This record gives sequence, structure tokens and C-alpha cells, in this order.
Amino acid sequence: MPKNYHHIQKARLTMSQQLKEFHHVVSLPKKRSRVSLENPYWEKKLSDSQITLLEIHDKSDWIKAELTQGYKTSKGIMKDIVWKLPSTQDKKDTCGKFKTLGCFNLSSHPNNQAYIQHTKLSCFRSACELCWMEKWLARESRRATLRIEKYESVMKQIGNSRFTKPVHVIVSPSWDDKFMRFDLLKKKCRKLLDQAGIKGGLLIYHPFGLDKKRRVWVTRPHFHVIGFGWVHDTKKISDNDGWVIKNKGVRQSLHSTVYYLLSHAGVTDNIHSITWFGELGYRSKYAELIRVEKEEQDDTCPFCTEILVNAVFVGTDRPPPDKEFIGLVDSSSWSPTESIDESKRIYRILDERIIN
Repeated sequence: MPKNYHHIQKARLTMSQQLKEFHHVVSLPKKRSRVSLENPYWEKKLSDSQITLLEIHDKSDWIKAELTQGYKTSKGIMKDIVWKLPSTQDKKDTCGKFKTLGCFNLSSHPNNQAYIQHTKLSCFRSACELCWMEKWLARESRRATLRIEKYESVMKQIGNSRFTKPVHVIVSPSWDDKFMRFDLLKKKCRKLLDQAGIKGGLLIYHPFGLDKKRRVWVTRPHFHVIGFGWVHDTKKISDNDGWVIKNKGVRQSLHSTVYYLLSHAGVTDNIHSITWFGELGYRSKYAELIRVEKEEQDDTCPFCTEILVNAVFVGTDRPPPDKEFIGLVDSSSWSPTESIDESKRIYRILDERIIN
């Protein structure tokens, strides 16, 4: 047993107690409803950046980009992995089909209108040709942003005022290392990040870079990092290892940065597009405090809190809407296909199946 064993155990216990003190303080705010009395209607529209992304997707050789690398799994199995960009596989049969829920408790709603959720079903796969951008990208970038923001809150709560703003760092391997086994490539990237002063964050792998003049994706393996720390010794690292580490600084919009980096990240089977490491890793001492819960679908009306029921469009003056929206609408164009009691009974059956 080391001489300082008891001191180490005491220090760990002290840190654990300190973190528990802030457990009730550091928590995510409740998810805001998209609609309210002041804003009773929300329609999903593509942003300018999403439109630009789709243009790059359609006007480049996006589908053809491919890179094969060796990989050793955590179980020691050697195999080849094939990297591609997102949105290269066919959608599932249910992807993009509309699901409509509603509340017809009209007397409890503004202007006696019906509350309708008209949204698309999704497989949430990064490789899906339909779901990758509006569903997978949106969800993953939002969850990553929340995890980073929770870590920032924890640091403030425990009085750590240094390096509490995440920075964007680009890590490019040397020419000799670019095509080494992927697990070794990532391991070396982590090692050099630690030497450069980045103590934790997320890692996103980009196997390709876009040649904007030719609109062709070329093989250019590199890593993007959103991390915490003070970047230093980059020239020394470059001289010794040939790797280039660029500090792009603090981003104006954390969510937009993560969204953009994920939009053309490497996608392959059984490997996540985001890797969390260091103090933001899943085994770090802060893991429980910065954990982001899985999002559950809101199945109640924001105006009267009644449970939502399946609904259908019955308007005869126009076809069913082909856009996603949530909010208050004219009740004459929509009709429930089940009662509230039937909906509650189905939820009870599903809950019992999950429990059992």
C-alpha cells in the first residue's frame, strides 16, 4: 500500500462530498414548449445554413466519398471500417411519414381552437438519407451542447473560474500517421491534446475535406475538438510529432459549431460520431452531474395539460399539410380518431410492458 494511500482516499472523499453538494443546483432547465399563449403556433422551416448544407450535399460527390481504415475493437478484434459522410443509406419505410396528435378540449384553449402536433416519424440514423439533417443532426448537436453547458455550470458551482469557456481546436495528423489504424490515430490525438493543455471535451472525426473549387470530397483525416483548457506547446508538438494543432478560439454559438462539425463528420457502423473524453468523459468524476437525460415525447397539451390523442386531417378545401407544425388550428379541419380514455388505456398497456 502506498504511503500516501489514506491521503488520496481522503481527497477523493472530499471531492465526492463537494460534488454532491452541488448535485441539486446543477441541473438542466425544463424543456420549453414550442408554443405558448404568446406564441400559439410553430412551423418547422429550413434555416439558411441547412439550405446551404443541402446544396453541398446535392452538388458534390457526397455519396461517393469513402475511406477504409483498420480498427482494433475494445475486445481486441481486428477489422476494417468504412468511413462515409452522413446521409448515404436508404430511408426506412416509416421515415418521413406524418404522425398527428391533438387535443380537442376546445373550451380550455384560446379561441376554442384545437391543439395539433403534426410531425414526421424518424429513425434518427446519421446514415439515413431523410432523417440525417432535420432529426439526427438536430438531436445530437442539441444534446452535445447541453452536456457542455452543464459542465460549464459545474465548474462555476465548484469555484473553478479558469478556462471555463469551450474552445474549438483542429488536430491534423502528420503525413506518416494519417492512415494508421483508427483506434491508434484517436489514441495519439488524445495524447497530444493532453500535452497541449486540453483536459476534456468532445472529439469529432472528419475523414474528408471538401475541395470547394471542384466540389469534390478528398481524403483528409483530421479531428475537431470542442474542449476546455489553455492551448500551449503546439509548435513543440508539431516539431516533435508532425501533428498540427490549431486553436480556433471560443465560438460565438456553441450549438451552431457542433451542428456544423457533425454535418460532415465521419459515419461508420458501431462507432459514435462524437467521443467524450477527459473531464467530460462518461467515467469522469463529473459524469453524473453533466449527464443529459434522453428526451421523452411530450404527450400532453401545453394549454390544458390533457393527454393527446391520435388525430387526422379532415379538411376538404385543401390536401393534408406536408410540413411539420405544432400549435392551435381551426378545429373544423381536424378530428380525433380515439377518445382520451382509449389513449390512456394504450399508454397504460405500454407502461406495463416496459415494466415487465
